Amino acid sequence: MNVPEVQRKKLLGALAWFITHTHVCCPQKLFGLLYGFDFEIYRQTGKSVTGLLYRAYPEGPVPESLYRELRSTDYDRTDAIKPASHPFDDQDFTLRELAEMTRLAEIYRDAHPDTQAPGGPWHQTYWANWPKPQAVIPYRLALDSRPDSITTEQADIIEEEERELQALFR
Repeated sequence: MNVPEVQRKKLLGALAWFITHTHVCCPQKLFGLLYGFDFEIYRQTGKSVTGLLYRAYPEGPVPESLYRELRSTDYDRTDAIKPASHPFDDQDFTLRELAEMTRLAEIYRDAHPDTQAPGGPWHQTYWANWPKPQAVIPYRLALDSRPDSITTEQADIIEEEERELQALFR
C-alpha cells in the first residue's frame, strides 16, 4: 500500500480498535467503519486519517489498496488484521480521532455501518457513475453545512498546503 508510515500506523491502529470494540467484524464491516472514520474526520479537518482511497462498490465503500493487500497471496491473511499483530496505541491518534472511533464502535458494535445512506458520499458516487461502478469516492462529498464541517474553501487551502509540503520532501 502506498500510504505514508504515519498513516499506515493509524490504519493498523484503527483496524485493531474496530476489531476489538465491535462484534462480527468481517472485512466488509471493517471497510465501512474505516470509510465512516476517514470521511467524518475529513469533514471536520480536511484530511483523512488513513490516506486510503475508497471505491463505490455495490456492497459499499472499499479501500481498494487495503482490499488488494488482504487478498494478496504473499500476505499472511490469517494475521493480516488480528489486533495482536498490530497493537493499538492511543498516542497515535488525536483526541478527535479517538472520539470518532469510539462513537463509531458504539453505534456499530453489533451491526454493519449504513454506508449506503441516501445523499452520502458512497451513495452519490455509486449512483452518479451507474452503470459503471467502482468509481473513487471523493472526500469532498463529506463536506456539508453542519457547524463542525470545514468549507470547500478551507479544504482547498488544506489540500494546497499538503501539496506544497509533499513537494518539499520529494
